[in-house]
This record gives sequence, C-alpha cells and structure tokens, in this order.
Amino acid sequence: MLAALTERFPFAVPESLVQEQIDARLERGLRALAAQGMDTEQMRKLDFGRLRGAQRDRRHGRGESLDPARSHCP
Repeated sequence: MLAALTERFPFAVPESLVQEQIDARLERGLRALAAQGMDTEQMRKLDFGRLRGAQRDRRHGRGESLDPARSHCP
C-alpha cells in the first residue's frame, strides 16, 4: 500500500531530514561499535565519506552494502 501511495503521490524528501537520518544511523552504529569493543582511535580511521556516499547511493537504487569490514582506511 505504501509503495502504491508513493508512486501515485511522489514528493521530495527535504535534504535536512535525510541528513538527520544519516547522522542518527551513524551515531547508532558508532555506539554499537563501541559496545563491541572498538576504541576511539579505530573509529577515527573509519571512512565516513564513503559511508555517506554509500547511503546516498542506496537511496537512489545503485548502492553497495555497508560492509563494516571494508569501511576502515588502509
């Protein structure tokens, strides 16, 4: 039903709302990593630009999965 509604009545989602959701998910992810024992230095090495780009690509149907194992800088 939701798919039919959005197909019939398309609307733009404000970028601020999208960014808010990305930030909230990122924060939850960082908390989960901390709970699993990742230290602050390891978190600093995460490539957040790649993660945000992947999120944006997923919204547009051309994304990769967000594999945490590949999100570290070399």
